[in-house]
Amino acid sequence: MASRNEGKGFVMSCPRFESCNAPICPLDADCRQRTYLDGEPVCAFMLESVKPLGRLKIQGAIGGEGAGLVGEAVEWAFLSHSPIRKRLQRASRTPSRLGGGNGERE
Repeated sequence: MASRNEGKGFVMSCPRFESCNAPICPLDADCRQRTYLDGEPVCAFMLESVKPLGRLKIQGAIGGEGAGLVGEAVEWAFLSHSPIRKRLQRASRTPSRLGGGNGERE
């Protein structure tokens, strides 16, 4: 599952890289140095991680290492980024947007 982000400061490849516009990517080794402006997109995997069974779906899509990185990014965002925190809180009250764990939408 190679994509253009592999080897460019990313810890691992993301199946949504080609279509994602989120400035904070949990798979980016430097994501904590990136800038997020209120209203910008938030990583779909970060949004999914706060939903019931979200971590399991993320593990199915990008594996255990990726799910761990997403979890760390969500924890960091809750502590550091109030605009992202608000989006995550809102997402926790909505249904899953991931299918059976392959990274694609239902």
